[in-house]
Amino acid sequence: MFVYVWLLLAPGSMEHNRFGPPPAPNPRGAVAGLWTLFVVVTFAMTTAVIVPAVQTYQARAAAAEGRF
Repeated sequence: MFVYVWLLLAPGSMEHNRFGPPPAPNPRGAVAGLWTLFVVVTFAMTTAVIVPAVQTYQARAAAAEGRF
């Protein structure tokens, strides 16, 4: 994922090449948006793993105490 983000944000070569003039620099909004997306996706994936684990732990703890 880091390589994908790097390829999206990398400035490219600074001189003309066979593909044309160099690209314009990325605006701050694009960079901030991609970092926000990265943080939100990471949080969502972490939450998707942690919530079921906590629920399982709570169920086992309740069963061990003898209450259901």
